[in-house]
Amino acid sequence: MKYQNILSIAFGLFSIASAQEISSYFNCKDEARCHYLCNKAVRDCWNNHEKSKNECWNLSAACNSIDSGVVPEEKAYEPEKPYIKLDLNDPKTPVGIKIPSDLAFYLTQPAPGDTYSKMNAGRACFNSYYSKNLENNGCGIDNQEVMSEVITVDGNKITRGEYCTIFAEVCANIDIYTKPLTEETFNFERYFNCKEEDYCENQCRQALAMCDDDYPKEDCEKLSIVCDSIKSGVMPSFTTTNTTTTEEPTPTPAKKYTCISEFLGYPCCEPGNTRVYYIDGNGEWGYDFKQKEWCGLSVYDIEEEEECWAEYLGYPCCVGCKVYETDEDGKWGYENGHWCGILSSHCKRN
Repeated sequence: MKYQNILSIAFGLFSIASAQEISSYFNCKDEARCHYLCNKAVRDCWNNHEKSKNECWNLSAACNSIDSGVVPEEKAYEPEKPYIKLDLNDPKTPVGIKIPSDLAFYLTQPAPGDTYSKMNAGRACFNSYYSKNLENNGCGIDNQEVMSEVITVDGNKITRGEYCTIFAEVCANIDIYTKPLTEETFNFERYFNCKEEDYCENQCRQALAMCDDDYPKEDCEKLSIVCDSIKSGVMPSFTTTNTTTTEEPTPTPAKKYTCISEFLGYPCCEPGNTRVYYIDGNGEWGYDFKQKEWCGLSVYDIEEEEECWAEYLGYPCCVGCKVYETDEDGKWGYENGHWCGILSSHCKRN
């Protein structure tokens, strides 16, 4: 490879240690060996908490440029905001490398900014990454022979080493990647339907932190009001003049749910789609790769033989178990914009 002039420039762009490291990848007589060593260095970088994200991204950019023979200039890849919005139609790393669909799902949590789900996603991601099961694209066997193997991902041919390098980056950055806010984010009822009040408020606050100039200001202001109202248990009612009023809830017929996820605005998983990817306070979650969305696996299973005592008073029974009031009739929750009765047998199981 004829990289001597290019490498002399590289020493002025990167730190001495980085330039020396990069020069070795552009100087190999065996290009396959160069690619393997460079990508391994990136994987090791992402698995080393002492390395900065920016250092790993610059090294990744260099590895991606070996074939061109042009050492890229050092850049500041770290985002100005504490998150990176993921384009679900074309997910890419900050360096511009496409993220395979089977890895992108780790970055698309049931609720944007949900810290609890991100923790579960991180554990699941690293468990799969360190697996030695090559058929499932595990990356636990890291040698040149294995990592040089060409595999098909999303219809494209790449080496296992390239795939595992992206895998390592995804696992290491779950905390900052997020999907864009969706219509479901502004379905305010969902924040009053969690079994745990703090869990709902955390989802709302995290979503609010991402409600920036890409979204209508009015929607972000409403979301802020909703977050402040969660502890009261009463969802505000918004008028067309962007003012809020709080009204006593009126009884509405109870909707029939098949799985808990429907209550949160997500469909049940199709028959045969039974793999559990995450477990949180709302049960087990699967993923529909065709629709690119989460789906629920936990059945909504209130016992049919137990009558809903609240219906005699004009109210439905609750899905969750959060108690807001207790009176002579029983325990009351507040879900979907109305009061509901707590079923003791259902909540005893949960």
